[in-house]
Amino acid sequence: MLRRRAEYARDLIVGTADPLAEITFTAGFSSQAHMTVVMRKIFRATPAAMRN
Repeated sequence: MLRRRAEYARDLIVGTADPLAEITFTAGFSSQAHMTVVMRKIFRATPAAMRN
């Protein structure tokens, strides 16, 4: 389930210009810090790095 949320967040990060804070809650994470930890663990990149 966590991987699915991370994949959904990644798609939003890459495919939209929505703020990361908004994507955090849209994807179902409890905080931006939690999303960052999960993304770094699964994809070896932070959300900000994915956006750039």
